[in-house]
Amino acid sequence: MVRVLREAGADLVGVADASSYFEEFTTAIVIAVSTRRVCGRGEKNLMVASNELLDFLGGVTRQWLAAHGHGYTGALFSQEKNADRVNAPTRELAVSAGLGVMGKNHLVITEKFGPRVQITTVLTTMPLMRDSRKVDFHPCRVCNVCIEICPTGVFSDSFEREKCIQCYRCILQCPAGMDFYKVEECATIKEPI
Repeated sequence: MVRVLREAGADLVGVADASSYFEEFTTAIVIAVSTRRVCGRGEKNLMVASNELLDFLGGVTRQWLAAHGHGYTGALFSQEKNADRVNAPTRELAVSAGLGVMGKNHLVITEKFGPRVQITTVLTTMPLMRDSRKVDFHPCRVCNVCIEICPTGVFSDSFEREKCIQCYRCILQCPAGMDFYKVEECATIKEPI
């Protein structure tokens, strides 16, 4: 499954135990794409392009699971208002799957891409082996860039979503990730991620 998703365009793939969140769907397949890579493809709207790629990868996952006789569910970005969908705690599952750590900006911080990823989750009944890799980096330990640059002060003990103006400074200026120095070039050419 991981190989199939990588070949289809996923940058990061992990498997997490979802049994503490859901009774039927006990496994979560967590998929991430780099917004920097999407930017490099010349897309005009990074959010739309990232969401389309995640929907495609979610579709690939669903087809693979169906072909192997297993149930699945998960939101598609193109059907965000679907009332029947099962909402997965994507950030928590991404951390559990070993894709990264939870940052001070309340986003998943990956070692390779920092917080510059879009993530989706497909829940399944298929008993896949969970990722046991431990993320051994702590980018936020001595860093407060996201807290210091936030114009509205949304970062406290919890994320105050209603205060967020989606300026994306906490994502663009986070020094974590190998792609950090390439992001500014992308951000000045395209609209913010």
